[in-house]
Parts: sequence; structure tokens; C-alpha cells
Amino acid sequence: MKAFRYRLAAVLSRAEHSERMVQIELARRQEELAALDHQLSSTRTVQRELQTRVRDAFKATREQHADVDLGPLQTLQQAIDDVEELERHIMGLRRCVVEQIDETRQRLLEAAKSRRMLEKHREELAERHRRAARSTETKQLDELAGNGRRGEEAVTET
Repeated sequence: MKAFRYRLAAVLSRAEHSERMVQIELARRQEELAALDHQLSSTRTVQRELQTRVRDAFKATREQHADVDLGPLQTLQQAIDDVEELERHIMGLRRCVVEQIDETRQRLLEAAKSRRMLEKHREELAERHRRAARSTETKQLDELAGNGRRGEEAVTET
């Protein structure tokens, strides 16, 4: 039986490679999202700590009933504002990464579909090849059996 050779093997190989590359890109984007989520969590922790410090400072100044130096409180409030701005920035980056992940997942689905289509095509051609080879072998065996019977008939006639 002649060996089956898929003529589009290079195309299938390229489709598999493309799918792997998109999988790698998706993994990187998901790592980026996890890092942003970690930064966001850290930022929120710092923000809560700063707000606690401001509350404690106001409470201490009320208890002292003294003239209050607003410099440290203003510094803390500026730090809180900076952290809030950083949080907004991280949230914007996170939205962009989530959109990129969605787009990458869509590309991955398309790449997988393309690869599966080529694999199915290859399997269909391989099955046709096997059926044709079996058919050819059957014909050859039938011819050999037919020739053998004719030879036996000729021997019995004489």
C-alpha cells in the first residue's frame, strides 16, 4: 500500500504554530491582568491605610483642642489623592487588558477552528486513501483468485 502523504501538511503545521502563538499571547495577557489586579489590591490597601491615618490624625487634633498644623494632614490628603489617581490609571489599564484578552480569545477560537478544519480534511483524505488502497488490494486478490480458478478449470478439463 502506498503511504498517505498530506499535501497541505505545511499549512496544517503553520495553523498549529499560529494557534500555539496565540495561546502564548493569551497567557501573557492573563499574567498582565493578574499583575494589574495585584497592583490594584496593593493600591487599595495603601489607600485604606492612608485614610485610617487621616481619621486618626483628625481624632487626635479634636482631643487636643489645640491649634492644628494642617501641613501633615494636607500631605496625607495629597497622598490619598495620588493613590486614587493611580487606582484610576490601573483600572484604565485593566480595562484595556481585559479587552485585549477578549480579542485574543476570539483569535484563539478562530485559530483552533482553522486547525481543526485542516485536521478534519487530512483525516478525510487519509480515510479515502485507505479505502482506495483496500479496494485496489481486493481487486488484485479477486484477480489472483480468478486466475487461480481458471488454471484449475483448465487442468481438470484436460
